[in-house]
Amino acid sequence: KIVADSDGNLTAVWHVDGGIIRTSTRLAGDPGWGPIEQLNPIGDTANNEVLATAPDGTLLAAWTSYDGDNAIRVSRRAAGSPSWTLMPDIDENHDGPGRLKLGVNA
Repeated sequence: KIVADSDGNLTAVWHVDGGIIRTSTRLAGDPGWGPIEQLNPIGDTANNEVLATAPDGTLLAAWTSYDGDNAIRVSRRAAGSPSWTLMPDIDENHDGPGRLKLGVNA
């Protein structure tokens, strides 16, 4: 999954074997992609990743965690920041989420 912000930067998220969610950003005008980072915490088996960008350039990534509690996890990266911040779990009841959809309001 790839999203573009208003400056033309591209950010991608994808799932690899072992339940790992990875991300990389390509800045507008750069010839290649930046470093690949792992979004989900080590030991957190993840799947069903989604990605959205807000009008202000904030990025949100969400995924289903299967580390024993079936939680929905979200990570946020503020516009212009190189760092992702893991947010509190959304699914407080841990009732086994399925496919996710992520959207932002203007």
